[in-house]
Amino acid sequence: MTEVWRIRISIVATYPIVHSEKLSVLRHTHSQTNHTDILVGQYHIMTDLEFVREQVESVFKGEVIYDLPAPGATEASMVRCREMCAENLCGNYGKSCTCPPNSDPIDICLQRLQSFSKAMLVIKRYTVDLKDKERLESCLTDVQRICRDIHVSLSGSNVRNLPLADGPCRYCANCACDEGKGCRFPQFQVSSVSPYGIMINEYLESVGIPPEPVGESITLYGFVLYD
Repeated sequence: MTEVWRIRISIVATYPIVHSEKLSVLRHTHSQTNHTDILVGQYHIMTDLEFVREQVESVFKGEVIYDLPAPGATEASMVRCREMCAENLCGNYGKSCTCPPNSDPIDICLQRLQSFSKAMLVIKRYTVDLKDKERLESCLTDVQRICRDIHVSLSGSNVRNLPLADGPCRYCANCACDEGKGCRFPQFQVSSVSPYGIMINEYLESVGIPPEPVGESITLYGFVLYD
């Protein structure tokens, strides 16, 4: 039986410290030689993307699906989503740098979205009473945390990516937009799917994932787009 060893060739010197205790496995520095082993038989060279993916898989088991097509959107779908946001049913309109009307213009969002070909889809189910707004908020924040951790790890490996989730970015307790300023921590920003014209249920159907029914539990979704 042939023994297969894997080596990793890295183009970066360090990985960043991420904010989740779950991803403490990535909290280390390394050099190009630290991950090079003696080769026996065949070998596989791990890219930085593969290395981060392996770590994410070990931490968020069953919560992330990889290599899906990036969600598509059109100028019309972006206009439609922004009009829905303007109805302010969520109460967040104008209160976040990542939500309309403060989000980037349609042409920039469309160009950015079309520049990615693949998506990691975060899927997590929570037991929650939809009338419990505080609990629901914590669930939405948790999905964003997962997207943010993956985003920071990929960015630290020079993998261009874009994290997206439901609702406004929840990184800061008070968004800088309240003071008429731009985002204070763009490197940790998780944008809303809405200004990008992404309808999550339509996307799920397009990739063959049936949307989960809402009852005593709710399933929330997030994206990390990449090349």
